[in-house]
Amino acid sequence: MNFVGHSHFARRIDTAPRFLLGAMLPDLASMAGTRLIAQDEPTIAAGVRDHHAVDDVFHAAPTFVSLQTWAIEELSGRGMAWGASRAVAHVAPELFLDGLLLEDEANVEPYVEAVREAGRAETLRSMRFQSDGAEGFAAVHRRLASYGPPHGYRDPVFVGDILVRILSGRARLAIRPEEIPMLQAVLPSLFREVETRASQLLGEVRSGLKGS
Repeated sequence: MNFVGHSHFARRIDTAPRFLLGAMLPDLASMAGTRLIAQDEPTIAAGVRDHHAVDDVFHAAPTFVSLQTWAIEELSGRGMAWGASRAVAHVAPELFLDGLLLEDEANVEPYVEAVREAGRAETLRSMRFQSDGAEGFAAVHRRLASYGPPHGYRDPVFVGDILVRILSGRARLAIRPEEIPMLQAVLPSLFREVETRASQLLGEVRSGLKGS
């Protein structure tokens, strides 16, 4: 699950911006090319724990597994390499789901507030990143704050460009130039699959999280 989805599900426990930030934080650190080592603020730390709990349920949800399988078969059937097809099949549904969640205004402002919280000096002081990750995290925060809610995640072309960029630094997962037309051919259909099955997928996650 991606960061908007984590913000959405975290609100079942706590609507505080710091908690929602914690729920998004591992994804944001990954975007910055770093890893969160520790967080000293208890509310943020609780949000991070929720992130991992939600991921465990989401990644095992039958609908998510089915979407991945469908995407892998479509991409590999067109000749995309093993690593790239699996990376796209995992990440693209998460991005599309974020975009669909943002169609509901109730998901927009909590996400914006959590991103704003990430830029507060006292919040930044409470987080410790691997190596020089603090600088990278600050750059990611500035980009997210200036961009606003990522409504573009409902656009297969936009998502395709993101996938090419974020996977380019991973030799085994990178999408080769000759594979880009394969990606462009499959993503619109994958978006429609996610759109059709989003309610079912979200219901499976909610059911799996009951009591947490």
